[in-house]
Amino acid sequence: MMTHFVSIFIVGFFVTLAVGIPIVYGLAGVSILYLILGRGFDFPPDLLVVPMVQSVNSFILLAVPLFFFLSRLMNESGLTDRLFAFVNALVGHFRGGLGHVNVLISMIFAGMSGSATADAAGPGAMEYKAMVDQGYSPEFSAGVSLGSALIGPIIPPSIPVMIYAAVTELSPTALLMAGLVPGILIGLAQMGVVAYSCRNRPKMPRASLRTIWNTFAKTFLVLLTPFVLIIGISAGIFTATEAAAIACIYALFIACVVYRTVSFKKLISVTRGVVQDTAVVMFVLSTATFYGWMLTRLRIPVMVVEFLMSLSSNSFVITIMVVIFLLAMGCFFSTAVGLIIVAPIVHPVALAIGFDPIHFGIVCIVTMVYGSATPPVGSSLYALMQVTKLPMEKLARGVLPFLIVSIAIVFLMIFVPQISLFFPNWVLGR
Repeated sequence: MMTHFVSIFIVGFFVTLAVGIPIVYGLAGVSILYLILGRGFDFPPDLLVVPMVQSVNSFILLAVPLFFFLSRLMNESGLTDRLFAFVNALVGHFRGGLGHVNVLISMIFAGMSGSATADAAGPGAMEYKAMVDQGYSPEFSAGVSLGSALIGPIIPPSIPVMIYAAVTELSPTALLMAGLVPGILIGLAQMGVVAYSCRNRPKMPRASLRTIWNTFAKTFLVLLTPFVLIIGISAGIFTATEAAAIACIYALFIACVVYRTVSFKKLISVTRGVVQDTAVVMFVLSTATFYGWMLTRLRIPVMVVEFLMSLSSNSFVITIMVVIFLLAMGCFFSTAVGLIIVAPIVHPVALAIGFDPIHFGIVCIVTMVYGSATPPVGSSLYALMQVTKLPMEKLARGVLPFLIVSIAIVFLMIFVPQISLFFPNWVLGR
C-alpha cells in the first residue's frame, strides 16, 4: 500500500509538470491528493494549513524580502552604474576587458544581492549591452553575463542559503561563510575562460590613475556594503537576517540621502516589486515545504539513503551521484524550489555518509544554482533570455564553457572540503 502511495505522490507531481500546471499548484495538488487518499475528504484542514504557515513563519526567512529589497534598490538607484564605471577603469584594459568587468561586478554585486535573477536583470543587462556595443559576439556576451550572474547566490549573502538553512535547521551563518571561498574560485575560473576566449582581441587603453581614483571615490560607499555584511556576520555582531536589515538601511541612506538618486515614487515602485517577489517565493515555499513534509512521512528520504548506500559505501561516490541528481533537478526547478524539495532528501544522506553537513549543504546549493542555467527549464536561463532576446540555443552555447569550469570547482570542493570549510571554521571556530 505504501509503495502505491509513493508512486502516486512522485509520479503525480511530474505529471502536473508535464501538462503545464504551475509548479506551486502541482505541489499543493499532489499533497492534497495524498491526504484524500489516506484520510478521505474529511481530513482535518489544520493538517494542511499548519505546516504551510509554520514553514514561512521563520526569522531566517525574513532575510529573503530584505535581500530582494536591497538588490532592487541597488539596480534602481544607479548604484550599479557607479560600480560598473569603477571596475571598468580598474580591469577594462585587460585582454577581453569587459568580460573581466562582467565577472568582477557580479562577484561584488553578489555580496549585496544574494540573487542570480537580480544580477542578470540589473548588472547583467547593462554588461551585456556594453559588451555587444564594443564588438563582442552576443552569444559570448550573454554567456559571460549568465555565468557570472550565478555567482550571486554563492558569495554571501545568499537567498538560497537562507532557504536551505531554514529547511535543514543548519546554521545560516556557517552556510553563508562556506560560500565565500568557492564563490571567489568560481569567479577566478570564469575570468580564466574570458582570458582564453579573448586571447586574440586587442587591448583597450589603460585608465589613468586619476580616473581610477575618481571612479573609486564615487563608488566607495557602494563597495563598503559587502564588507559590512561579511565582516558583521563573521564577527558575530549581527545574524544573517539582521545583516540584511542593516544593509537595506545603509543602501537606503546612500541612495536617498548621499547620492539622492531615488525619488519617493521610485521607492514605492521598488517596494511594490519586492512585495510581489516575496509573495511568489513564500507561496511556493509553503507548498513545497508541505510537499517535503509529505516526502518525509512517506519515508522517501530514508529510501534514498538506503538506495545510495546500497550502490556504494564510498562517501565521495555517493556525493558525486547526489551532485548529478541535483544538476538534473536544477534543469526543471528554480534554485529555491529545487532546494526546498531536495533538501529533506539529501540532508540525511550527508549525515548517513559522515560528511560535514555544512560542506555538503554548500555543495548542494552551488550545484542547484548552476543547474538552473541549463535547458530545458533553467530559470536563470530564461531570465537572461528576456534581457538579451537571444534564443535558448545560443545562450546555452555561450554559457557552456563557464558552466564547465564552475562545475569543475564543485567537484574540487567535494574532494577538498577545506575549500568550503576553511572560512567558517576559522571565523566561527567550528
